[in-house]
Amino acid sequence: KIKRYQEYNRSRKIRAIRYQPETAAMLFQVLPFLLHCNYPDLPGFIDLPKVPYGIQRFDPEKTVDMDLFTRYFPESTARDRKSTSPYSQKPCIHTLKTIGRIGTIAQSAKSDCDYWVSVRKEEVGEEGLGLLGEKCRLIEQWAMEQGVEAYFFLMDIDRTRVNEFDSFVGDESAGSALKLLLKDELFRSHILVAGK
Repeated sequence: KIKRYQEYNRSRKIRAIRYQPETAAMLFQVLPFLLHCNYPDLPGFIDLPKVPYGIQRFDPEKTVDMDLFTRYFPESTARDRKSTSPYSQKPCIHTLKTIGRIGTIAQSAKSDCDYWVSVRKEEVGEEGLGLLGEKCRLIEQWAMEQGVEAYFFLMDIDRTRVNEFDSFVGDESAGSALKLLLKDELFRSHILVAGK
């Protein structure tokens, strides 16, 4: 079953990439990269030692090659060998998935991208959730400046299993959709971008 799921997920991702290669590079490579690191000259940086970040099982060196990195961040020193590593030793994001139209027949050039960001509140704490939510908002703003509309839904793994949907961010991602319908949409339309 896992192999069939992985093949299906890969085919969905390929369809999304073929439809809009530039947008797909942003959605499947650049934005996950920004969630995975915290560095002063990159979007989403929060200058606090307690900020949680990083996606489990995400390999930034394989996902974002130097050409792509340089295209979006030509002045950044984050990947310079002499720089402090921008990556977390304890990544807090268990899974990053797109939900909604991306990779489906309903995808259009104007489709936004919603991400389901699975974390455990007990691991990051209340303050950590607030900081990660702020990091997400900063990345959303930067993406909008690049012409890509993206929103992050921070969801606690344990609570969503029992259909309790607290919203940890107070923007569109917390907005009008009933969270139970959001979970249904997750199961029907998601693409696993990174993580477990």
